[in-house]
Amino acid sequence: MASKLGLSRPALTEIARTLSELGYVEEHDVGGNTRGQPKINLRLRARAACVVGVFIQKDQIRLMAVDITGEPLGEDSIGATPEDPASACELIAARIDQLIRRHGIARKRLLSVGVAMTGFFVGDGDRVWPPVEMARWREFPLKSALEKLLDLTVFLENDGNAAALAEHMKGAGQRFRSFLYVYLAYGVGGGLVQDGRIFTGAHGNACEIGRLVPSHPAIRPTLTSLAQCLQRPVASITAAEISEWFARKDARLMAFLQEAVNSLHPALASAVILFDPAEIIIGGKFPPEVLAWIIEHLDTSHVDTATIPLLPKPQIILSEISQIEAGLWGAALLPLHEFMSPPAG
Repeated sequence: MASKLGLSRPALTEIARTLSELGYVEEHDVGGNTRGQPKINLRLRARAACVVGVFIQKDQIRLMAVDITGEPLGEDSIGATPEDPASACELIAARIDQLIRRHGIARKRLLSVGVAMTGFFVGDGDRVWPPVEMARWREFPLKSALEKLLDLTVFLENDGNAAALAEHMKGAGQRFRSFLYVYLAYGVGGGLVQDGRIFTGAHGNACEIGRLVPSHPAIRPTLTSLAQCLQRPVASITAAEISEWFARKDARLMAFLQEAVNSLHPALASAVILFDPAEIIIGGKFPPEVLAWIIEHLDTSHVDTATIPLLPKPQIILSEISQIEAGLWGAALLPLHEFMSPPAG
């Protein structure tokens, strides 16, 4: 281990001793050794500290605390996203304190906060450009505002990349070093995991494949588009309701799904050409059985293979993140991923 980290054995021993004194690691097993003293195995002490994820959406804000092994401690929510982002940040800071106290974590043990938000990065990466319903958030320096309130480092990411990170660390993506993730929620998002890290591009907006899905015709594989077809507010449509419609093969839902899949084909084909993924993982806010139907009816044959008939096609599989909202879990895992997988170089 010392050689892998580029450290001497005494240095590694001193680091382990310090972490143990601070309460971040603990002994959990004594290994056999043919010579000398037995090997002592260390592990992270799960509840020694925590991080909090904040998922900002146009209709609500959700929070989740996880311990330093990435396991959930608890959740909270703010029922309606305030129009004023400064007020929202003050509310988020207060709720974070309440959340960690509720689960017996001292404030000094809160290491960092991860934030996921729908939209595109603009400027210097301090702001995300959200949908028009959140217009007042577009010029707001979200990252720096929260850092000032919390006196902590805040990591900001868009929801597609955050969901891809959750899949990489806790879902089907654990089996792959690299994969393309497609996130079907209020919009179409995505993330590319390359050699265990999210590929963000120069400005944080890489792999926004939703921009390749045509807006006309208006039927897209999103909850927003489904709500428009049903002439209902999107917030009024629940996953349980969609599952019930799907179980009885409701004609309106099935017609929507077929058109939605058709609109996704060109974007997926483009992504296959650009990124050459071995696996594509489909996840999002639709119920798992609906996502499975979408996968069954997706077709990447739009990729021209006439001149290269043996060109490999990606495997398309279902997300394994379903019990916890992927964008929320990804927001919470973001600080841990940054701490434990620092950029090369």
